[in-house]
Amino acid sequence: MTSTTKSSHRSLFLSVAAALMFTAACDDPDQTADAVLLADLDPAAVEVLELAAVADDETPAMDSPALDELAQATPTTEAKALCRILPLGDSITYGWNGNWAQQSDPSGNYLGGYRSHLVYGMAVSPSPTVGTFVMAGVRQDNSPPWLVSWGQSWHAGAPGFTNLQLAAAVDQGASNVNPDIILLHAGTNDILSGPAPKAANAVGTLYKLLERLRVKNPAATVLLAKIIPLAGPLNTEVIAYNANLDTVAANLRGIGQKVWTVDLNTNFPVWTLEDGIHPNWAGYQNMAARWRYALDVVGCW
Repeated sequence: MTSTTKSSHRSLFLSVAAALMFTAACDDPDQTADAVLLADLDPAAVEVLELAAVADDETPAMDSPALDELAQATPTTEAKALCRILPLGDSITYGWNGNWAQQSDPSGNYLGGYRSHLVYGMAVSPSPTVGTFVMAGVRQDNSPPWLVSWGQSWHAGAPGFTNLQLAAAVDQGASNVNPDIILLHAGTNDILSGPAPKAANAVGTLYKLLERLRVKNPAATVLLAKIIPLAGPLNTEVIAYNANLDTVAANLRGIGQKVWTVDLNTNFPVWTLEDGIHPNWAGYQNMAARWRYALDVVGCW
């Protein structure tokens, strides 16, 4: 990818006022981007993260690209001084834990979902193509204390939101945080609660969500997840939905939007979906490994 296709879109931070949308007192994460110091991390939190890595013996081997049709070319330029990454989606982006004991642990170290694993992993082993990064968003709840102290707890995950609700949230400012890369995992609630035909309708509303992102964040790269499975009969709809996403991404690239799919579904450890929908701590570690692979491939220029 050339440096011109990686130009950033400049905009002001906005909070979202609607009661059902995103709410947060939004300090500028840039001010704390340099606070990612492993030495400051609570040893208990480190132990939790390391145990999850050991427990998840089904983390996928990344022998082939996780991104559709994106060549792994040698970068021709250095990574940006600061890469702004926006996690956008529903409760899975929010980080709701399918294991209630983990979700309610008083230490808070199991909060944050894949975001915690991703940030920690990139701090331990920095990405040469992403460089220095900050997680951007309009809320920082459901994040562990250490992630907050690092200034890396910002996100735009909204439990229960469908694609159309996420599109409305984008209109109201959910993505107005100057992102370079958007990690989008969306469509699960369309499958769970949407009308029939569920997969087809979810694809239609996904186009609307991506259109709002194209208008609001024309320079951002969107990494579009093939969403994780559901444990039950509705997983057939997840499979049908995911089967359309390469075409969705290709169609949007055809009109100039930088959208690439990331496979978070194939060989995902369904046993980690203890409530049938949300991963536990080990499942989120699996998601983070796939996001990290994709980020290393696409880079931030």
